[in-house]
Amino acid sequence: MVKKLIFGWLMHPVLGRLAHALARVGPLEIAADFVTTRIFSGIPFLEPPRWKASVEQVWDSRAKLNAMLVATGAADEEQALASGAWALENGVLRGLQPDSTWVVLEIGCGIGNLLRPLAPLVKEAHGVDISAEMLRKAEEWLRGIPNVGLHKTDGRLDMFPDGYFDFVFSCLVFIHFPSKPLVYEYFKETARVLKPGGIFRFNVDGRNYMRWRRHRGGTIRGVVFTTEEIRENLERHGFRVQDVTGAGSLDMWVTAVLDRAEPRGPSV
Repeated sequence: MVKKLIFGWLMHPVLGRLAHALARVGPLEIAADFVTTRIFSGIPFLEPPRWKASVEQVWDSRAKLNAMLVATGAADEEQALASGAWALENGVLRGLQPDSTWVVLEIGCGIGNLLRPLAPLVKEAHGVDISAEMLRKAEEWLRGIPNVGLHKTDGRLDMFPDGYFDFVFSCLVFIHFPSKPLVYEYFKETARVLKPGGIFRFNVDGRNYMRWRRHRGGTIRGVVFTTEEIRENLERHGFRVQDVTGAGSLDMWVTAVLDRAEPRGPSV
């Protein structure tokens, strides 16, 4: 009970809005990030020591405390649905025109608040997540929607054949990855499951000036990236970067198209 109260307070949307306000003032943003990164580290139900729990175990624990709040930042179902619809329209599908022939994959689907408004727009909507507990909640949320599929992942997309998807996306997921190779593995896997000419859209934390998170982060505040390293690693897997918005910010969106070019070496 105490864990849930503390967790609910720390993840409360009001605290999130305060963090966004601080982000407008450079020195305050940097100081707040450094302090909270250190404070969260080592608290068992927030950011346990890396040797004590896997990424999967961490997210399962958070989902058991409050899956909706963790996955959506919303306090109730109505807010969660509204935030999902807004994120889909203004981030994920911005400038795109999905149709009833599209087969779509979401990496890190959480409880499915993006898949729910997406499903009526496409032929198939699939979601993968590392947390079995999150997927259990998603099954409840998405029950009765016939064209949605949910799948447990360990960081790979082995459950899908080559060239299956028209569109792959990830929203507010890679910002929680503790290391860059984990993100780059999804670049490689996405290149395999996308059709030639398919679109890959995602966001990362582009605040590379947070030096303490350049090489290693946590599962709340993950690693940070530069535009150049994202572009470099996508191109290694045959992608052409089409658009980057919000470079240097917490919300750096990248849109890439899969060309037929052969991969040009391993991720770094």
